[in-house]
Amino acid sequence: MMNEDSCTMLANMKKQLEEFEHFFFLECENTHDILSLTQKLKVAIDLKLKNDCAHVYVEDEIDLSPEKSKKITYCEKCMSCFSGKPGSS
Repeated sequence: MMNEDSCTMLANMKKQLEEFEHFFFLECENTHDILSLTQKLKVAIDLKLKNDCAHVYVEDEIDLSPEKSKKITYCEKCMSCFSGKPGSS
């Protein structure tokens, strides 16, 4: 298991990669290689976080529209999202 600082660091790194992607998408003409690399890095970070974080699960609802919402489960430490309740099949 990762300690809380490592988990937070990886979650922040993923957020920075997303901001980096957004910048290059808006500012550069040839973005395919950069976006492909950052996507691979985000997948690797997601896998590490989901497998090694000592998750603290939070169940919440997000609004999809004024009339519709969706239940979600996420980790408050690494911000990974999970489908269904953790530990259930």
